[in-house]
Amino acid sequence: MDRRLILYITISGVVLVGIMSGYYFAAILDDSPVVKISGFNYELSQVGTTYRVVFQGSVVNPGLRKIENVRVIIHWQEMGNTKHIDSINIGNVPAESSETFMISHECEYMLIVKSVSPTLEWS
Repeated sequence: MDRRLILYITISGVVLVGIMSGYYFAAILDDSPVVKISGFNYELSQVGTTYRVVFQGSVVNPGLRKIENVRVIIHWQEMGNTKHIDSINIGNVPAESSETFMISHECEYMLIVKSVSPTLEWS
C-alpha cells in the first residue's frame, strides 16, 4: 500500500478517537443542574358555591448534586382571558430524587381553564 494512504488512515483514526473522547469527557464534566416537572396535571372541582382548581405534580432532579431553592410557577388562564400566576416554594431537591407539590386556587365563580404553563426557577 501507498505510505500516504496508511498515514491518512492513521491520522483519521486518531482524530476520530480524539473527537469521541472529547465528547465523552465533556458529558462527564458538564455539571449544570437539571430539574424538571413530571406527572403534572390539574383537576377542577366544586364544593357548594366554591370552585377549585388543583395543580399537582413532581419536581424531579435526575442529577448528581442537590438543587437549591426550587420554586414552581404556574401561569394559567381562564376561558374569560383572566390570567393567574400561582407559585410554591419546594426548597432543596436532593440528588437523584423528586419532591411532589400541590397548588390550589379557589374562587366563587365557575372555572374553565384555557391554558396552563408550569415553569421552574432555582438558584
